[in-house]
Amino acid sequence: MKIARRKPNRGRKPSAPKQRPTKAWGTSRKSKWTLPSGLERLSYESVEEILDDDGYTKSQIAELGFRRFGIPKKFMLHSRKYEAVMSVRNAVMNERILDEISEQARKAGMARSA
Repeated sequence: MKIARRKPNRGRKPSAPKQRPTKAWGTSRKSKWTLPSGLERLSYESVEEILDDDGYTKSQIAELGFRRFGIPKKFMLHSRKYEAVMSVRNAVMNERILDEISEQARKAGMARSA
């Protein structure tokens, strides 16, 4: 059984390891807009306007989804921008439905007590 041996470095300088440029997730392009303050209190219509505007980056959409709806940032940053937008849209739709159910339950409770 032969043992693999390194070839001797015959007068050549050792080459530096190749390094790839590092890129943070979601920083591939500059944003045209900045997110408004108070993301936690944005109305559904304001969130929809942000999602419809292509000027926002994926990282900004991830920040909105995290701060407004509690969607994990890592999930959205590792997916495509379209998928991140759809995740936030689904969260808006779910919250609207829950608000409607709560309102109907409140009305039904008032009707019973009257």
